[in-house]
Order: sequence, then C-alpha cells, then structure tokens
Amino acid sequence: MNPEQIEQSRNDFDQFLRDNHWNDTRLGDGYAYPMEDAMWVGWRAAMDRIDLIQARAYVIESGQASICALQRHLRIGWNHAARLREALEREGVVSPPDPETGRRTVLITGEGSR
Repeated sequence: MNPEQIEQSRNDFDQFLRDNHWNDTRLGDGYAYPMEDAMWVGWRAAMDRIDLIQARAYVIESGQASICALQRHLRIGWNHAARLREALEREGVVSPPDPETGRRTVLITGEGSR
C-alpha cells in the first residue's frame, strides 16, 4: 500500500466509526468501546501491513529470514518478528522450517523468481 492508500483507508475507517456511533455501548457487554480504541485497532492493522511489506522486501533483498534479522532491520520485538516470518511463510516467500536444522530458505530471489 502506498501512503495515499493508507490515508484513504484510515479516513474510510474513521467515517465508518462515526456513521455507526462506535463509541456507544452497542455490543451488550457493558463496556463502552471508545472511538479512540477502535481507531487504534485500524491504525495497528495498517502498521502491521506496512511492517509485512517491509519485511518481505528485506527478506527478498538480503536472503535472510531469521527472526533476529527482522528484529534488527525493522526495530521490532521478537514476537512481532516471528509473526511476520510466519506470514511470509504463508505467502510463499520463505520455506517451512527444515526438519533437521530448523532453518528456513528464502524462496523468492531479488528478481522475483521462485
């Protein structure tokens, strides 16, 4: 996603929240979900997508798919880096762990071939 698409998604999400009065207690569990909480969820999802795009580019360019490499490059925590690597596996960018060594192979090179 480019910055304009991210901004448009955020604006669409904000409008959805305003249209549906998300800051009232409509879920029936007694908790008032403030609009700021819902906006945080949307913002966090957009940031996760950006991190995934950056992780994909880094892994393809560097050929490194380790959690530590992702942590250092993206300046994120171990759990987030692990989730990103799992997402890259689902996308087919990296292989499942090798049964003997536990290492993963980058399946897509810088030219985009498999």
